[in-house]
Amino acid sequence: MILKHICEVCGKIEVIDSDLAFDEGWDYPPRMGSFRILSPRICNNCDVENTVWFALTVDGKALDELSTKQIDVLMRINNEPLSILPNSDDGLSN
Repeated sequence: MILKHICEVCGKIEVIDSDLAFDEGWDYPPRMGSFRILSPRICNNCDVENTVWFALTVDGKALDELSTKQIDVLMRINNEPLSILPNSDDGLSN
């Protein structure tokens, strides 16, 4: 499945096959986690400690303590897989 892989930490974007992305180290559904379920969405160069998932589950932050960028990531995840289709331009993909 060809999807837009967007690292929530560094902002790197690659439009590639999900299996290839997994082989290259991306933590991204459908190979890692599930669509619309909060989990890290990161490339092979970034750490889980800087993700929205980490902020909420480990750091214990409340939603109102998240940055605008983190809220955008949550919205993109909630709208998957539509928000990460190669031709998606819904304002949530950057």
